[in-house]
Amino acid sequence: MARRSSSEDASSVQAHRVGTVQRRTRSMSRLQKQFGQRLKQIRLQRKKTQEQFAELLGISIDFLSLIERGINAPSFETLETMGRKLRIPVAALFTFEEGRLP
Repeated sequence: MARRSSSEDASSVQAHRVGTVQRRTRSMSRLQKQFGQRLKQIRLQRKKTQEQFAELLGISIDFLSLIERGINAPSFETLETMGRKLRIPVAALFTFEEGRLP
């Protein structure tokens, strides 16, 4: 059996890392999109404009728009603030089934 060179080993390791990062990115992207859709669903159920909802949450309209489109995600601190200001458990922000809030 032929022994692989160290450059071939490095290429193999790099390819594995790239594949792992791509899978994580797809997964995170899907989660961000689901979260954004959920936040938009909550906003629409409360009959709020993006401007009104952003003001309620204490974030910019631009940031809210990025979240709703799945492009950006809030920090843990912002998630806690959202839950508190919406008067719902943070976990409810991650309930992606169709339907209304409890």
